[in-house]
Amino acid sequence: MDNWVKDILDAVEKKYKYVKAAVGWPPQDSSQEVLEELQRRGYQEVRWRAPNAQCFECNDLDGQVWPIADFLYFTKHNAPIFSKSHVGCRCVMVVSGVDKVTGEKLPEKGVDAYYYDFNL
Repeated sequence: MDNWVKDILDAVEKKYKYVKAAVGWPPQDSSQEVLEELQRRGYQEVRWRAPNAQCFECNDLDGQVWPIADFLYFTKHNAPIFSKSHVGCRCVMVVSGVDKVTGEKLPEKGVDAYYYDFNL
């Protein structure tokens, strides 16, 4: 398995020990602002990752890819991840793209409803 995938999965696993205390209940999907910022930075694509998903919705979405603009456009209640799946979803979005100025591939970023794999 690629190191970046393992790093994302490790971070997600560690984070969920503290999710309930950190975000309160019910859980809130905080990915809207982060995905919009990544789009402004030149990221164009969102890929759904559902490692070890326990539900049919997430398993069906695993590996699907959308343009980030479409992913954000069809969002309900400013909750992109929960809009595609369900409240409390633990899946990860892998966002990728190409720098519009240099044409270089941007580093992939992992985003889920509660945690972000980068510094804004």
